[in-house]
Amino acid sequence: MNKNKSKKILVIHTHYREKGGEDIAVGEEVKFLSKFFNVDTLFFSNKFEKKIIQSLFLILNYNFYSIRKLNNKINTYKPDICYVHNTWFEGSTGIIRFLHKKGIKTIIKVHNSRLNCCNSYLVKNHIDKGEFCNGCGQTRSNYQLFNKTFSDSYLKSFLVVRHTKKLLSYLILYETTVLALGQFQKNELSKVGLDLNNIYIFHNYIKEQTIEKETNKVDYFVYAGRVSAEKGVKELIEVFLECKFENLKLYIVGDGPQLNDLQSYYDLPNIYFLGSKNREDTLKIIRNSKGVLTFTKMYEGQPTVLCEASMLSIPSVVPDSGSISSFFPKNYPYVFQQGNKSDFKKKLIELNNNENLLDIGLDNKDYILGLLKEETLYIKFKKIVSN
Repeated sequence: MNKNKSKKILVIHTHYREKGGEDIAVGEEVKFLSKFFNVDTLFFSNKFEKKIIQSLFLILNYNFYSIRKLNNKINTYKPDICYVHNTWFEGSTGIIRFLHKKGIKTIIKVHNSRLNCCNSYLVKNHIDKGEFCNGCGQTRSNYQLFNKTFSDSYLKSFLVVRHTKKLLSYLILYETTVLALGQFQKNELSKVGLDLNNIYIFHNYIKEQTIEKETNKVDYFVYAGRVSAEKGVKELIEVFLECKFENLKLYIVGDGPQLNDLQSYYDLPNIYFLGSKNREDTLKIIRNSKGVLTFTKMYEGQPTVLCEASMLSIPSVVPDSGSISSFFPKNYPYVFQQGNKSDFKKKLIELNNNENLLDIGLDNKDYILGLLKEETLYIKFKKIVSN
């Protein structure tokens, strides 16, 4: 395989206050790209340590310090390509404008639904009355006027909308190359004005894990992720209990705003709340499970946990939502209609009764490895940056 170690790529990203899936994805992608290209990084932090100056930059919607750091990095590293991820809020949208003025080829990867959900101040332009947004999890309440994208703050909501509108305007104006995680997300991005010809599908790289399956005395299904309303954890537990499985348990891995309430309400011998676990421990729990369950109400771009489960040859029961089903083989039997508890229950029972789960898991592994293998992603990325 030809490598382009002479081509310099600068990866730019703003870390979230609490490390999340996007931060992990960026870190893994840097490792992957470094195998084929000359890669350097410029990371910003959203920790609110210099409150006065950071507040000023937020008000101005432009961070002079971040742009100065970027300029210094460009002068010393001299990148051929700048690969941008999260710009909110410390990085600032000024990055896109600055790189355009510098004449440096710029690509940006969209990991979430922010460009679709946070580009209007009025909620009526985002969600119909009484409905739920599958992109960001916001529900429109009666008499609501403002698009309150942060449920705990009008100010933060105003600032992130302004940030998003400016970012979107730059991406359109400068005809920036945009990377989406799947076809569904690509179509959604075109609805906010981005040119389909400038949007490419490029999945997040996930390293294959080698974890041996232990000899278990306990059979269990597992949910791993944020314990919150938009992830449908409560409904997942309800359906699991309705199935009345014998000698089968449900493990809930993760933290979130619903954890304490659900833990108190479902204090049952077959429901285990394991709390937050590091990635290695989570993967071990998944590897020794009977299957992974999710009842997410969201449009997921690339479901990391489900992809990792497939790499471990563990089957999943998943909704036909967003791009999720595209990460499973064609006609995968355990896809249910999103939000349909009866359909979810049916698929869950079918999975539990299947005596050939190993074959299902191996098919999933073959498919996901074919989709995310290094050579495939390298060829795609090389083609994108060459356009």
